[in-house]
Amino acid sequence: MSEIAVVTDSTADFPPGEAERFGIKIVPLYVRFGNQEYIDKVNLSSEEFFTKLKKSLVLPVTSQPTPDDFLKVYREVGTDKIISIHISGKLSGTINSAIRPQKEVLHDFDIRIIDSQTTSMALAFLVTEAAKLAKNRNGLDTIETEINRLIPQTRVYGMLDTLHYLEKGGRIGVVQYWLSSLLQFKPIIKVKDGEVLPVARPRTRNKGINELIDNFLAEGEMKRVGIIHAQEKTLALEVRERLSHYYPDIPIAELGPVLGTHAGPGTVGICGLLR
Repeated sequence: MSEIAVVTDSTADFPPGEAERFGIKIVPLYVRFGNQEYIDKVNLSSEEFFTKLKKSLVLPVTSQPTPDDFLKVYREVGTDKIISIHISGKLSGTINSAIRPQKEVLHDFDIRIIDSQTTSMALAFLVTEAAKLAKNRNGLDTIETEINRLIPQTRVYGMLDTLHYLEKGGRIGVVQYWLSSLLQFKPIIKVKDGEVLPVARPRTRNKGINELIDNFLAEGEMKRVGIIHAQEKTLALEVRERLSHYYPDIPIAELGPVLGTHAGPGTVGICGLLR
């Protein structure tokens, strides 16, 4: 059986070292501050991004990889059997760029392109599951079927410092933004069926953390759990400590520049994969 390559995009926030350990290939998105364009997590780290964000007079914008970006990676993986799993098509056009090389150029390749209907570490969990299956010599049909089975079991909850960045990026309705901005809230959001949806509007950070954790735990028993944050390491550690009563060894990852553009600094979130 030919080796199977596993590909994803840079919105997947992997636990430290996990992508490298499993040989996962990552196609980066782009972040632009004015006329200066950066490659997500390649020449712009999370720390550099948030430093720029605080100083910038204009908000950054993001863009998907080009079809040529995908074509380059698909040709470099060393096999014609590829499973390519990406950020929700409702949040980004990335998956459309992934599809074009397969249709227009790589006719002899067998590439299974999957819309994860999620992002961040929940996407990373799916990708790692695919890589484990590939390492165990499962075929493309088996891997594709299993990942599609797991997609509805992903969970992403986040507490934002503000809805300002989501609203500016067009990821949440203006009316919802206006209602929430009348008073100072710490919005709780979730990713469901590929979309960002509001969950709650607690008035304080402490209440917000309680609601974040309670909503996540109410989802059920998890196979994997991870914490993401945007310059909120102390708060992320607090959330991990509280969740450690239920789940040991929870990894923490910082939100990458592309997702950080839309979530904004001060975000902390919990991602999971249900059993």
